[in-house]
Amino acid sequence: MFWWNRRRDRDITAILGIVREIQNEVKELMATTKQLLDELTAEKDLIAALKTGQDAIVAEDAALKSQVAALTAAAGISAEDQANIDAAFAAAEANKAAILAATLANTPAAPAPEVPAEEPAPAA
Repeated sequence: MFWWNRRRDRDITAILGIVREIQNEVKELMATTKQLLDELTAEKDLIAALKTGQDAIVAEDAALKSQVAALTAAAGISAEDQANIDAAFAAAEANKAAILAATLANTPAAPAPEVPAEEPAPAA
């Protein structure tokens, strides 16, 4: 009966070792998941800030166009002044497009999901 107790103790010790390994792997996975969630939240905040900035640029552009249109209608400006105004608006549109392009170019693509490597089955 004595040998049976030692074998049982070894088996229990081995099982407890496996359980500890699983617990450690779960802790690592949870830490990785938390890090991923933190990074996604930061990206979401950055996207919201960029959207707010772009919305402000679009609103300012529309307000400026409206003010210039009202002034030009009331003032009866010359063709040369109108050409300068048109050039200024073309430059503003180009700047807006450049800001959008730079934002898109500097926003990293979403990484491919990481697939964990499969562990080989234990030898029987």
